Amino acid sequence: TEYENLEPWVQWPSVHTGKTYGEHKVFRLGDFINSTDEQFFEQVEKAGFSVGAVSPMNASNKLKNPAYFIPDPWCDTKSDNNIWSKLFTKLFKQTVRDNAKKKITILSYSILMIVFFRFAKFKNYFLYSKLILNSRRKPWLKSLFLDLLISDFHLYLLKKNQTEFSTIFLNSGAYIMHRYLFSFKKLEQNNSNPLWYIDPKYDPMEDLLEIYDKILENHFELNDYKLIIMTGLSQVKYDSNKFYYRLLNHHKFINLLGIKFSNIYPRMSRDFKITFDDEDSCIIAKELFLNILVNNEKHFFSVKDISNSELFVTLSYPNEIFENDIIVINKKEIKIFEHIIFIAIKNGMHNGTGFLFQDIKKNFDKNEINLESVYNIIDDYFSN
Repeated sequence: TEYENLEPWVQWPSVHTGKTYGEHKVFRLGDFINSTDEQFFEQVEKAGFSVGAVSPMNASNKLKNPAYFIPDPWCDTKSDNNIWSKLFTKLFKQTVRDNAKKKITILSYSILMIVFFRFAKFKNYFLYSKLILNSRRKPWLKSLFLDLLISDFHLYLLKKNQTEFSTIFLNSGAYIMHRYLFSFKKLEQNNSNPLWYIDPKYDPMEDLLEIYDKILENHFELNDYKLIIMTGLSQVKYDSNKFYYRLLNHHKFINLLGIKFSNIYPRMSRDFKITFDDEDSCIIAKELFLNILVNNEKHFFSVKDISNSELFVTLSYPNEIFENDIIVINKKEIKIFEHIIFIAIKNGMHNGTGFLFQDIKKNFDKNEINLESVYNIIDDYFSN
């Protein structure tokens, strides 16, 4: 019920562990690797079944012998030892983490080509061609291309290994709704996106539905499998235009502030974790972050304590940033425009109600269940 807890990296550990947020206490993306809680992946493996996972949100690989395990790109856990899994993990991590900078390395392009021609389904080539040819005008198609490729890779691994329990997590739906829900023509709108942001003739949600329909169709063809299809959350329209920015170079900017830190861990969108060698450095940094104002008006960052030597920082400034906007640090004026990169105008906000389709329990008559109950559905199925 608390909005700050309605994040996929908070909700999906509840699905994986059968525990509420108050029990698993995993609040930040990538932090499940520090948890000792058992996930349903390990439970099913202990019951004697083969297990595979592709990009499970905020999950760690604790399997003894995974059929395959491709980590969430923001979670620093290991993949399985297969060379293709390692290549895909490397590609996935670099392209997703550097997406805001629109930067894909030559190595990632090379891996992408190899993976595509090795694993993309031939029957999807027409769709892939459409996505590639239109991606310059419609940049959201890049995320759909990646989700379609992830899906094809998952189906290949599933069939090759005859895996008995497998999961796949896709994120471009959430990505597109956050950025373009105001442009969905089938939804009554009070807000609109500016012309410089998206041409009004385009509808990213229509593109999303076309690709996800194909992905679902491909999985429904798996006649020997029972399916659970679910969203951990849903989204509703945001009530105003809110601008999202990300630091262009986290290390460079924090050094410019004169903050002494141990390390920085960029997370999705606007967030990053910063660690310190001692408590005093952490306290000084927190005070500085909280006192940075843009044009002496609104706070630039919000900060949460993780421990006495770690902070979780969000670039929370909500307005459009212009070339001459400044922040003041130790009486020194800095043009902040040079140090940030625009991500999106927030269109969609999280809603605590998600949706579930399942064909495991034929007498499943509940209209509403808690997220953590999905763990029990899976556990019961493989225990019987």
